[in-house]
Amino acid sequence: MIQPKLSICIAVYNQINLVKQCIESILKYQGNNIEIIVGDDCSTDNIQEMLELFSDMRIKYYRNDANLGHDMNILEMLRKCTTPYAFLLRSRDKLFGKEIPHILSYIEKYPKASYFAFSAVDELGNPVLKFSDREYAAGEDAAQAHTKIFVHPSGNLYSLKGLDFNKLQEYLSQYFQNHYAFVVHDLIRMQLIDKGTFVTSQEVVWQYTQRKLDVAVNSAPHKISVYAPQYQYPRYRCEIFFSIKELAGKSQKIVQRYLVKRFYKSISFDFFYENQDPKTRYHYNYDPIAFSKRKERKNFQQVSNKIFSAALAPSRRRELKCLMCLETILQMSWYPLKRKLIAICGSSGKMATLVKIVKDM
Repeated sequence: MIQPKLSICIAVYNQINLVKQCIESILKYQGNNIEIIVGDDCSTDNIQEMLELFSDMRIKYYRNDANLGHDMNILEMLRKCTTPYAFLLRSRDKLFGKEIPHILSYIEKYPKASYFAFSAVDELGNPVLKFSDREYAAGEDAAQAHTKIFVHPSGNLYSLKGLDFNKLQEYLSQYFQNHYAFVVHDLIRMQLIDKGTFVTSQEVVWQYTQRKLDVAVNSAPHKISVYAPQYQYPRYRCEIFFSIKELAGKSQKIVQRYLVKRFYKSISFDFFYENQDPKTRYHYNYDPIAFSKRKERKNFQQVSNKIFSAALAPSRRRELKCLMCLETILQMSWYPLKRKLIAICGSSGKMATLVKIVKDM
């Protein structure tokens, strides 16, 4: 019997037709050196019955006894893998079966890697995530890569030997009393920064589905956005304290600067526009709320300063406070201009070309 080398993990909650399409795409690969782990988080759709129709021994179905939420469901799936590597997928995305040999070849080529990111196209075949072939050394270089590589529930290939599942579960349980954490992939990547190299690949191996015409399964109750500040602050605290306690040296500093910039912009600037966007509101099934960018900037600074005072040295506190001041200036000047340029140019790629032309004038 051939021992599987790769686990393909699909986190499932209903969406039975999308799950079926996702499985069909994977099964175009005929090799027996993979296993497909389906983690069903108490769907009302009969996922098990649908999977049994494939009659494929590579598919392993697991149903949670209770609804755990996205992040805990991911951990449960990873614990059930029998291989050293796991490729993660949402139900709505697809792994191209014919590209699985490329994934396996990368595992062989980079035995010291703890994390891989592969390029992706949308459902129309247009490039969405484009990477170059590159290996980042463990530690500082991997931390820099973490700040640049898009975090998404699909397309992540993890080396499981570097993961401490109990530690990850401890953080999720400590900071979240609901199912809306959505930080597990961030925490996993941080945990892997010092465990091995990070590898990016130009190989297009999966489909990142872009449509927002359906309603996401991770909608919050009372029609409040899962990206509203009240859900974002626990994520910020969780990731910041994870970086403080679990990372060290330059890796810690790099990740902390990234987290402050990312969450400050996401909470006090980006959400202002998401709150008004009808397509995003429909997809995540929420109503707009009263929101003030100025008020939320002040709130974020207060939350951050409290964290910094409790856990960081004075010099580090000053550095991150200066970073927030710079980010405030950007939010009030460059970011609004950037959004207008993108609206005019039609895409961030065309905007980059326009900026280059202006610089060269």
